Amino acid sequence: MTARRLFESLAVRLLAHPRLGALREVARGVPTYLVGGSLRDLTLGCSLSDLDFVLARDGERIAGALASRLGLRATRLGGERFRAWRIVVEGVCIDLWDLDGTSLEKDLWRRDLTVNALALDIESGELIDPTGGRADLDARLLRMTRSEVFAEDPVRSLRLARLALGLPGFSAEPATVDAARRASPRLTEAPFERVRGELDRILAATPFRQVVRWLVDLELLPALLGATGASLAQAMAAGVEAIDRLDVTSPTKVNTAGMLDELALHWAFLAALRSSNSTAESDLLPLAARRRLITRETRTRADALLAATWEPPPTPIARRLWLHDAGTSWQDAWRLRAALAVTVQDRDSWLRAGHSLLRIPDHERRMILAPPRFLDGVAVREILALEPGPAVGAALARLERAQVEGMVNTKEEALAFLQRIR
Repeated sequence: MTARRLFESLAVRLLAHPRLGALREVARGVPTYLVGGSLRDLTLGCSLSDLDFVLARDGERIAGALASRLGLRATRLGGERFRAWRIVVEGVCIDLWDLDGTSLEKDLWRRDLTVNALALDIESGELIDPTGGRADLDARLLRMTRSEVFAEDPVRSLRLARLALGLPGFSAEPATVDAARRASPRLTEAPFERVRGELDRILAATPFRQVVRWLVDLELLPALLGATGASLAQAMAAGVEAIDRLDVTSPTKVNTAGMLDELALHWAFLAALRSSNSTAESDLLPLAARRRLITRETRTRADALLAATWEPPPTPIARRLWLHDAGTSWQDAWRLRAALAVTVQDRDSWLRAGHSLLRIPDHERRMILAPPRFLDGVAVREILALEPGPAVGAALARLERAQVEGMVNTKEEALAFLQRIR
């Protein structure tokens, strides 16, 4: 079905919707339009979390009246800077923007991409399409409305990557990609909240190999990673195949906690890629945290993924110790190391180690990850005749290591172990 027929069908369904009917009633006499990405996504049949409307005038009055009709309240967006209001209805954000004297056509032309520059008159069902967005929807093409759009707002370069990855079957016009690439160095000037929001949404997309390739194609990584020149180019070249391996072995996670895991895994990958020797000694995570491109929680998780040794553990005991150091996110830590292995031999060693760890029974793996405390510091002091101090902590650490290695599994065995090391 062409975009024209889809719009006609969409208009009929939208105009019959009771909430849209409520908006039409409170906005009667004021031209009101459904616009932008919400109109695009409704046409494409994509999932929707918001509806964007522009009003010719009287935005504050209409927003208040609609909120009252729905038994909700309208929240002002952007303080006094924008004449915009939001009403949240059953998890869907309804945003109302007052054109405040600007013409609708001018508002559409100043948007980034033609497929986002469409408007549907909610009274008549007429489609307003000054930039040719309907034809680009048919062609599944992402095309800039004007040559200046990315220079005006470099965050749009990230949005182009997100839409290219997220919209089914879409590609970007070469001239649009070139314009986005030219604007990417200025990402460091953009508000961190906007950059992080777009970046998190991009990194949470799958497959990850496509995400990084878009970041590379648009030359976004130097601005995000704070590095330029040959070192980053070499790291990215070395990492392209690793991206494929990482993506193939990474599970798809859909809940909130899983999304954090996915973001942390991706940031850990980028941090390790920046490092010349694929160790945790990288300044990327602290730098990204200082720039507020990642949250404290995501950085903590990414640091944890990088913490365990990067040398493949060759023996069963070495694998148990590595598992303990890697912690509960050991599977992601293992995938990361296998993906970034420098040699085929190292990669095969990591794969063998991972399969060995998967064969450990669940109850035993839980004990390795979090060994039970059989004895406290007081008991250790009495058995070893120690004064309070670092020696007690060292003895407890030796006991924990013996538990991880499988030498100590009960309180009696813990007592016997301390007797042996007296």
